[in-house]
Amino acid sequence: MIESIEIKNFRCFKDTKITQFGGVNLLGGLNNSGKTALLEALFLTETADAFSILFLQKQIRKASYEFNKQMPERTWDTLFFQQIKDHEIELKSIDNKLNENTITLSCDENKKELLNFSDKEEVSSNFPNKETSKSILNVKTKELGQDFSLVSSREGIVGRSDKTNLKLNKAHFITTFSSLSPSELAKTYDAVRYDNDMNEEILLDAFQIIDKTIEKIDVFSIGEPCLYLQRRNEKKMPISLFGDAINKVAEIILRIINNENSIVLIDEIENGIHFTNQEKIWEMLFNLAIEYKVQIFSTTHSLEMIKAFTSVAQKFPEDAAYFEMVRSQKTQKIKAIKHNLDTLNFELERNIGIRGDS
Repeated sequence: MIESIEIKNFRCFKDTKITQFGGVNLLGGLNNSGKTALLEALFLTETADAFSILFLQKQIRKASYEFNKQMPERTWDTLFFQQIKDHEIELKSIDNKLNENTITLSCDENKKELLNFSDKEEVSSNFPNKETSKSILNVKTKELGQDFSLVSSREGIVGRSDKTNLKLNKAHFITTFSSLSPSELAKTYDAVRYDNDMNEEILLDAFQIIDKTIEKIDVFSIGEPCLYLQRRNEKKMPISLFGDAINKVAEIILRIINNENSIVLIDEIENGIHFTNQEKIWEMLFNLAIEYKVQIFSTTHSLEMIKAFTSVAQKFPEDAAYFEMVRSQKTQKIKAIKHNLDTLNFELERNIGIRGDS
């Protein structure tokens, strides 16, 4: 379990240290206060592979592939504080056993030698022409010894590495809206159901928090695998027709029960979940986090979601932590203020700002 993280020159963070994380963590704050960027930093310290960086760029920040091809020298700019690449990024996490993970990222526009990297959908397998403008992102993982580079050029992106299998699968990032396709959800569901039939009941219980009339889950491969849900006295329908809340809850629950001893990062957890169901969702997440030894970090803009979290957290005081992300108006430096649960409850009852608006 991650106990603390130090972030230097990454995204909106110049130099920030956050400590005393819990088993289930909620991050609140104004827009552009670093909530999603903190999830990204945690993600990189635990995954440390090329595809994770591409995931951040493509799935979270929605970077344009065509823009990268037209201006490859700008591909990695947004990873760096104020888009200045003169100083390297350093991310260091420390777990509750005092083990460190240190990741550094730096840019090199002059490097000439490239090595092969395994072909992947997001990564071109062709080397850029020597005459082509290019930008190279070098990543060093001190403790893991798995260094690699990503090279952006007008011909696409290639990676280089001395390792053949970098991916650690220690952290899983769930975007604002579910990032798993219907077929990926179906495959993940099949995997957890194969391990234990009780997992099917866990997911059904989660769905019934959102919609009490859902009675059955099935997987059908008509064209490609897809989860189908069935409401009482209705025909089966694909999960994509059940709205954002069902799809996001499906990914959250499946990520947890299919990845014991890992970290699950959830951006804007409130999306699609009605406030009347939020306490039940949190209670399920706390119980699953403890059962599967999964550490959860989630962000929110919702006051109702913070209230629901605080209410449930009283039952799990040793596991819960709420952080208020705040940007200093004078220095623009971002810090995370941890609120004691009793203090947080007091502040909520008296309508005191706890989302960076105090």
